[in-house]
Amino acid sequence: MNIMILEDNEHELTDLRFMVENYLIEHHHNNFHVFAFSDSYSFLTDFPRINPDLAFIDIFLSGAEEGVKVAQAIYQQNPQCALVFTTSSREFALEGFQVNALHYCVKPITEQMIDECFRRCLERLDLEHRTITVRAGRELCELRLDSIVYVHCDDHYLEFFLTGRDTPIIARLSMAEATELLSDKRFLRANRSFFINMDFVESIGQNEFLLQGDVQIPMRRQDRAALREHYHNYLFGKMRVDE
Repeated sequence: MNIMILEDNEHELTDLRFMVENYLIEHHHNNFHVFAFSDSYSFLTDFPRINPDLAFIDIFLSGAEEGVKVAQAIYQQNPQCALVFTTSSREFALEGFQVNALHYCVKPITEQMIDECFRRCLERLDLEHRTITVRAGRELCELRLDSIVYVHCDDHYLEFFLTGRDTPIIARLSMAEATELLSDKRFLRANRSFFINMDFVESIGQNEFLLQGDVQIPMRRQDRAALREHYHNYLFGKMRVDE
């Protein structure tokens, strides 16, 4: 596991590095490397080479919100990198949603906060590797749940639309079977015919979800308020703020 830390306060940088390394040693993670940086230029320069699994970023670098810009830059390079924001204020917590932040710690950072960060990081890694198996014609296909953008039910067929694939995988399954297959918390039944992966939602319109790739999925008319609330609860559940 590679971990990067960006913190311009040398004392806080040393303390955070110590707590991270101490956690990993105590929990018997032997194969790890922690890289500490006090400026964003060096951090971004070395980021592609290190390719971290987890990054701790102080939002208020040199008194500004430069950490948010750094997080946006690395999210563009590697959206799979788990991001943890550290800061003295909750003011910019919502900025973390734009870069799929894993966690948000308000200083002073404690060992309990580090424990929670790694718990959530390992939970995310588990979610990323979960799969389902469907039969498409004569072929059995194993689909990673984190690659499914949305699912369309057409009569007794399901169309699975995946990242990096132009055409869907089609399986002969009912909506009831789809409900069981997609019981993972990241999936939401938006209407009678569609399930969406909430991790791919870019925005919510008056009557629809807008997914990555300019895909619009309409909401059930009678459930719009409940669907919006469910989505927002999912977002806030993904990024708990520790203070």
